[in-house]
Amino acid sequence: MSKALIPASVLCLFLSGLGYCQKHTGVEAPNQPINGEYIALENMPSVSPDDPGVKWFHENTLLVRNNEAILDMVPVSIKGGEKSYSASDGGFLTYRGRFIQKDGQMLVELRLFQSDYIAFPAGRDPYKEIKTRAVKLMSGQIDIDGVRYRPTTMGTKRSNELLRLLTEQPMDKPASR
Repeated sequence: MSKALIPASVLCLFLSGLGYCQKHTGVEAPNQPINGEYIALENMPSVSPDDPGVKWFHENTLLVRNNEAILDMVPVSIKGGEKSYSASDGGFLTYRGRFIQKDGQMLVELRLFQSDYIAFPAGRDPYKEIKTRAVKLMSGQIDIDGVRYRPTTMGTKRSNELLRLLTEQPMDKPASR
């Protein structure tokens, strides 16, 4: 073994217990697979300026299996401690994702593959774009660009629905879309 690789190997061995082992190829999946079901509320701009007492969020459901993910975002409003699901305000978004490591940093790549009640600028295909977001793992939770996902247990029907999407949707946009 090269002397230059010994310190990196020792560091890699130490960090592998934390799930952050960077391989020499530049972009690799985390050493310890990320798995689980998570939920988060992500702030979004007020959809209804007529009622300043209403706060709007996307309720984000994240299903992760072996570093591959589905992120489903559903609009909700909260007023006086009561949560209401929206029929259209705020839009619905579903992403295919993949957790990776690049340059020693944990990231998630996300590609939009479903949306409802969302307007996109003309001449742009948002289904081709892969967005990259910073990830931090902490105490069984996942932080993606400041949005904290906590573990949850989905019902069997919901879990199976997201697992089906995970197996059907590729990370890269299919050519036929």
